[in-house]
Amino acid sequence: MPLESSDVTALSSRILEKLEEDKSQQESRIIVLMYGAPGSGKSTSAELLTKDLNAKFKRKNCSSQQRFSVPSQPSVIHQGKGKAKTQIFQYNEESSIGSKSEEIPFATHLKMDGFHLPLCVLDEELKRRRGCQESFDASLVVRLVELLLIDDTWSALSIPDFDHATKDPVNPGIYVSKKTKVVVFEGLYLMLDIDPWSQISKMVKDSTENKNGSKNTVLVAHIRGGNEIETAHRIALRHLQSGLVVSYDEGRKRYFENDLANAKIVENRSVTIFDDMIINNSIRLALP
Repeated sequence: MPLESSDVTALSSRILEKLEEDKSQQESRIIVLMYGAPGSGKSTSAELLTKDLNAKFKRKNCSSQQRFSVPSQPSVIHQGKGKAKTQIFQYNEESSIGSKSEEIPFATHLKMDGFHLPLCVLDEELKRRRGCQESFDASLVVRLVELLLIDDTWSALSIPDFDHATKDPVNPGIYVSKKTKVVVFEGLYLMLDIDPWSQISKMVKDSTENKNGSKNTVLVAHIRGGNEIETAHRIALRHLQSGLVVSYDEGRKRYFENDLANAKIVENRSVTIFDDMIINNSIRLALP
């Protein structure tokens, strides 16, 4: 049975416990897959979890973290359906010095937003329904999970991010070092039983049963939000702030015409048997 909590503190403790158990595996990492309906608080939960883990790591170690610089040219490019905008760059070398070096975080937050298919490859129907599972570069998302969980040939990765100004993915976007110990990847459809998304839950199953030879650990967190009225309010505000709509009422209309259908798919077609934790955000996200 999955643990239930109203915040990420219990999940943070669980992750640190797992790392302590596996400390003999110096090169191992923990992959946290967060999924849930639109407006459930996935991004906020992932940000809070990442911030908490990094703060605890710094307090415990009392030392500066390593720095790295990503080479200008990737060793391997994993091509998606969105042409140059949806690609994963794999770097097989990672320098510890460089003029543009970055601190290696203990925990990193990755978003699925950058895997939206760009507008130029969507037909009018998918443009209208953008945000549905068909409007994402699902096979590339699956490839990312495979790289994180199973494939240890990379030293650094970069994945697409999403530019709300252009309403399209940008690449390269978010970097992740192989030396990062915890990767928190959040997205609506990560545990769907619909192909090709279903390959992710199969990887989770194989990992938990030690069938894929991976030395990494995967934890699955199911994020739940408030009721429909609260969710409609939050998403309407989010659509308005991102420039997707021009009014609050239009944002609510889009929720009921588009996001609600996506929420039902997430809740009805997600594989839940691998949930390690359920985070209930309904209290934190409740309307005042």
